[in-house]
Amino acid sequence: MVDDDLGVLNALRRAFALDGYDVDVASAGATALAQAEVRPPELIVLDVMLPDIDGFTVCQRLREDLATPIIMLTARDTVPDRIQGLDRGADDYLVKPFAMDELLARARALLRRTGTGEGSMLEFEDVALEPRARQATRGGRLLKLRPREYDLLLLFLRHPQQALSREQICQQVWGFAYEGESTSST
Repeated sequence: MVDDDLGVLNALRRAFALDGYDVDVASAGATALAQAEVRPPELIVLDVMLPDIDGFTVCQRLREDLATPIIMLTARDTVPDRIQGLDRGADDYLVKPFAMDELLARARALLRRTGTGEGSMLEFEDVALEPRARQATRGGRLLKLRPREYDLLLLFLRHPQQALSREQICQQVWGFAYEGESTSST
């Protein structure tokens, strides 16, 4: 994630981490280039307006060495801006303000095409889930799951043996923040 707005950067980091991704962040173009050289990412979400090197140039430089999918995420919304981003090597271009669910869906689509990300089989003990087929098995037997049940199982398998808060579950499965009180005692 590359963005000079720390609020946006933190929101991106949190949403992608909750969706099961390992997230590295950078708030400047030079930092992003250096990090990508040391640890090539599977996906890059890149702002255009950065304090040192603009995102178009960063994208072009990254593309020289990496085939990594790149999503430009920026307030620059004119058609010439979009064309420049795509011509410089971006795989997708999303304008701010944006819907986080749409960004995550675009990321999953790009990762599916590269053979990484959501398409990978998830397993824990005798439960297995194949995201591309939206099928789950337990002990080798196919589970008949409703869509929301599938989404819950997917979330739990992406975070095995982790305690997830009600807010995390509601945000990831239902797409909204939980505003009630917890039923747990303190």
